[in-house]
Amino acid sequence: MKDKKLSKRCSLCGGIKIEKRWRMCEKCRRIGKLNKRKHRKTPIRELNCVICGRKAKTTHYNKKTCSKKCSKKLEQQKVRRWHKSERGREYIRNKMREYRVSEKGRKQSKEYYKKNREKINTYWRNYMKTYRKTKKYKEYREKNKEKFREYQRRWREKNKLKKNGKKEKRT
Repeated sequence: MKDKKLSKRCSLCGGIKIEKRWRMCEKCRRIGKLNKRKHRKTPIRELNCVICGRKAKTTHYNKKTCSKKCSKKLEQQKVRRWHKSERGREYIRNKMREYRVSEKGRKQSKEYYKKNREKINTYWRNYMKTYRKTKKYKEYREKNKEKFREYQRRWREKNKLKKNGKKEKRT
């Protein structure tokens, strides 16, 4: 039986194989791998860069850009597209919700609000000014006139001023 194992020879050099599973000896395997790598390259093909439109040559079958700058821009575009997609927005909402619920998030948001109260308030005032001018807001207000009136009535009741012991409405 030993003779049979030893009689198996390397398919390239004719030397004795050490391992049963290989067709070649170790030396020929190394040389063969090197040769395979050299010949395995795909042929050179021309591509038009997706970002800048320049022509470039490549050996990779899946390459779409001409340089690292363009590939970085392409990656940024993909990320932006993902963030704008419904799936991306949902993912971000969930992450923000988790962060706000966490202790660290609650502490940081309180501290930030205390430090930047004026900045935040002015931002929201400006935002609401522009939002109230939109068609969407005007339509919503028309549909819900009574809700708005009720809200205004409650607000006036809460904000009455006391003068001479009598409650008066603020003007």
